[in-house]
Amino acid sequence: MMAGLGLGGVAVGMFTSSLTLLQGAPLHGAGSVIHGTHEEQDIRRMGGLKSDMPLTSSLTPSACWPLRLPALFSGFWSKDGILEAAQHWTVAKAPFYMLVFGALLTPSI
Repeated sequence: MMAGLGLGGVAVGMFTSSLTLLQGAPLHGAGSVIHGTHEEQDIRRMGGLKSDMPLTSSLTPSACWPLRLPALFSGFWSKDGILEAAQHWTVAKAPFYMLVFGALLTPSI
């Protein structure tokens, strides 16, 4: 998202940010856990919450699926647009190569 915005792909950066916000808006995993543990910030005290927070534990992993799915899904177009913005950035080519490397690390189904 920030790479898209920084490289001049404002539309694709905003599209990616909307994906991120919409995927977990009502049940955002980290926020839900912090709220459910009464504002606890120490991760060492957050173990064993699956039985206490079954909805959060089942929905949080699903928030990453649109960004992991192959072509024709929203996350694919988001990543593709950011790579395209980086490819056409005239200042340097290093961000493009770093983003391609990062995209290759992202698992696809």
